[in-house]
Amino acid sequence: MCTVTWANHPSGYTLCFNRDEQRTRSIALPAALREQDGTRYLAPQDPDGGGSWIGANEYGLAVCLLNGYRDTDRPASHPPTGDQWHSRGQLVTRLSGCPDLTAVAQQMTDGDWSHFRSFVVLAMMPDAAPVCFRWDGQQLQQEVVTEPMLTSSSVDSQQVIAGRQAVYRHQTSQHQTGQTPTNQQAAARPLRELHRSHLPERGPGSICMHRSDAHTVSYTEVEAGPRQVTMRYQTGAPCQQQPMQTLHLAVKGA
Repeated sequence: MCTVTWANHPSGYTLCFNRDEQRTRSIALPAALREQDGTRYLAPQDPDGGGSWIGANEYGLAVCLLNGYRDTDRPASHPPTGDQWHSRGQLVTRLSGCPDLTAVAQQMTDGDWSHFRSFVVLAMMPDAAPVCFRWDGQQLQQEVVTEPMLTSSSVDSQQVIAGRQAVYRHQTSQHQTGQTPTNQQAAARPLRELHRSHLPERGPGSICMHRSDAHTVSYTEVEAGPRQVTMRYQTGAPCQQQPMQTLHLAVKGA
């Protein structure tokens, strides 16, 4: 139950992420500087699963996770025989130690995901096409990303995804000039507006999602450039427009 969008600009990229969760889930720990396999990265943390849904490291690599909600998933109450389900958020922690997209792809193709329910992993770096992997509970596939937006929903999945894609295309078309955004501010402005959107109406299908049992619980924005990675993190739905925590991380070797 999440939405991620992104845009490239001459100095790097901007990525925006709405995290949607059950109202019973614990409030996440705010973004902080962390380390994996000797690599520093910025990420909030899920206190229930111990992992995260988004991270950005000192190489300019961003990794984010969406739950899959596939019919091929085993029920949550029936993990693989003799073991327990692993938290999908651990994927972000593990991949945040990678120096580049090649390393991400290697870890994904070599991994055993049989103890994970379905997921989508997106990874990106400046000046490179993003990589996307989808695990349906039985098979891992690398997918070609056809537009810079991914979303998921645990309720009426196909209908909600189609509706959010339509809103994305309509909203971004209002800002398009036929050229790549000239800077981070130009790239971020329409994406921030999109992630606050209640179109076509405030509820389960809106990108800023509101249901009786679940809602958008945070907004994260990553800006990656040649010298610095910035993560901005807001607790609460982005429509509330609360102050954002801002963290910076120097790009290694810059």
